[in-house]
Amino acid sequence: MILNTRLRYSKNFFLALIISCYQCITSYDVTANEPVMVFTENLPITSPTVNNPSGGEASRFVKLLLEEAGIDYHLHILPWRRSYLKVQTHPNTMIYPMARTPTREDQFHWVGELLPIQYYLYRLKTRTDIKMETLADARNYKIGVVNYYAMHEYLLDKNIHSVEPVNSSEQNIKKLLLGRIDLFVASDSGILPMCRRINVDCELITPAFKLADEISGLYLAFSQGTDPELIEKAKLADAKLKEQGVHREIFSNRFNDLEGFYSLWSDDIEMTIHPTQ
Repeated sequence: MILNTRLRYSKNFFLALIISCYQCITSYDVTANEPVMVFTENLPITSPTVNNPSGGEASRFVKLLLEEAGIDYHLHILPWRRSYLKVQTHPNTMIYPMARTPTREDQFHWVGELLPIQYYLYRLKTRTDIKMETLADARNYKIGVVNYYAMHEYLLDKNIHSVEPVNSSEQNIKKLLLGRIDLFVASDSGILPMCRRINVDCELITPAFKLADEISGLYLAFSQGTDPELIEKAKLADAKLKEQGVHREIFSNRFNDLEGFYSLWSDDIEMTIHPTQ
C-alpha cells in the first residue's frame, strides 16, 4: 500500500515537472517573440512639428533600420530619464539618440552612429569677463545643463557641481540671455536649429570652451541582455542604409547645420581649448 502510494506520488511529481518545464519553454518563446521596446524622447530630432516638418530625422532613420532588419517593435516617447532607466533595467529594449560616452560604453550594445557630435560651453559674446583655460575653471560659473543628459553626467564626474539642470536646451539659452546663468552646454549640430526654433540671434552667443573629445556621437543602442541576433540584424541594416546613402539623405539638414556652425564661429572655435583635467 505504501509502495503504491509512493509510485503514484512519483508519477504525479514527474508529470507536474514535465508540465512545468513545458510551460517554461513556451513562455520563453512567447517572451522572445515579443516586439522590441524602443524608447526615445520628444525632441526636434525625433519628432517633426508644424514649425519644423523636416524634423524627426532620427526617428525616420530608426524606423527604416528596424524594418530593414525585420525587427518588430513598439515605440515609446517618454521623458529622457524614464527612457534611460527603462533601457538600463530591461533586456530587448533600445534607445536613441544617446551620446556615446566612456561611462556608458559597457552599459549598452551600440548599433550605429546617427550623428557626429561635439559639445561646447557657450557664453554671451558680451561676457568677455568669462575666461576658461581648463575645464576646472568652469567651477567658477553657473552652468546650464539638461537633466541627466551626457554632459550633465560628464561635468559631475569631473567634480563640477555648479550646474543648474533644466528639462530642455531651449530653457538654458533663455536663462543665458536673462543673465541667470553664465554658460550652458549644447552641441555643434544642435545650436543653430535651436536658435531658429526660439527666434534667437545665434550671433549673440559664442562657444567658450570645447568639451569631452571622448564623446564620439549620438547613437542608437540596445540594452544589456538583448538577444545577440537582434543586435547583429540591426548592425547589418545600419551598415546597408548608410552604404545606400539613405542615412546621409535623411540627416542632410543636420549636416548642413554642422557646416553652418563651423562657418559662423570658426575664429571663436580656434580659441577654445581642449579640457586638460
